Amino acid sequence: MSESQALVPVDEQSVEFYGDAIIGVLVEVASERRIYVPVRPICENLGLAWGSQRNRIYRDEVLREELRGGIHNEHPRSRGRHAGDALPAH
Repeated sequence: MSESQALVPVDEQSVEFYGDAIIGVLVEVASERRIYVPVRPICENLGLAWGSQRNRIYRDEVLREELRGGIHNEHPRSRGRHAGDALPAH
C-alpha cells in the first residue's frame, strides 16, 4: 500500500453481486476521483480463498501499489462500516 492514510469516501453505491451487496466508494486521491471496490467479498463470492488472492495482489507490483486498506465509510448511509482492502474499479 503506497499510502498509510485511510481513504474517506465522498459517496458510496451498493450493487448486488452473486446475491450479496458490494459497496463501491468514491474517494478523492490527490485531487483525482476514483471508485474503489472491496476485494475480499468479491473473492469470497467467487469461491476464491481471500488469503491466497491477497498474496497474489501483494506479489503484483501494479496491484500492490493500488491496494488500499482501511477505507472507513463515514458516509451517513454507511453507519460506520469498514470496507477493508479495496482496489480501484477501472
